[in-house]
Amino acid sequence: MAISKKASGASAGKAARSKKKAAPAKKRSLVEEWAESYRPFVERTRERFDFLVREHGYAEPQVSVVPPECVVEYPKDGGHVQIGTEYGGVPYVSARFAGWEPFGLHEYMEELDPAYAAERPKAHGNVLSGEEMAAALDHEAAYLRRHAGAVLGGDPALLERLRQRRSAGGAAT
Repeated sequence: MAISKKASGASAGKAARSKKKAAPAKKRSLVEEWAESYRPFVERTRERFDFLVREHGYAEPQVSVVPPECVVEYPKDGGHVQIGTEYGGVPYVSARFAGWEPFGLHEYMEELDPAYAAERPKAHGNVLSGEEMAAALDHEAAYLRRHAGAVLGGDPALLERLRQRRSAGGAAT
């Protein structure tokens, strides 16, 4: 059975008219772009710090991206442990207990284990490579896990020593 050119031409025209144009790609917001760029940091942080949830009763982490910063926060009893970075630089970890200001994990290290503080991995630039970020997070998480009783216990005597050390200028903030 032969198809006439006229019939096939009409069908082709109808098919062409029924095809919809592809919608333009949705533009991502600046926050969405930053959130995507911080995905490896968030994943690494969760891999290394989710022991806070499993072993110490902290809630699932809340992730906040406010360019240029990304913070992963594990809340508990009016306090929290925060792991953050700005522009993909050296991560910082802090612990806060209800009624106290937050103290950086580096301050705990300097007070409780100065030798470990001195072993902190060195960055070779302002923005860490994936390997440098992983090494920095490993260092912080290993310390926190090893000294969880002291750091996560909220000991008022230790917190007061940290406060005094900070006010005397003994710890970099």
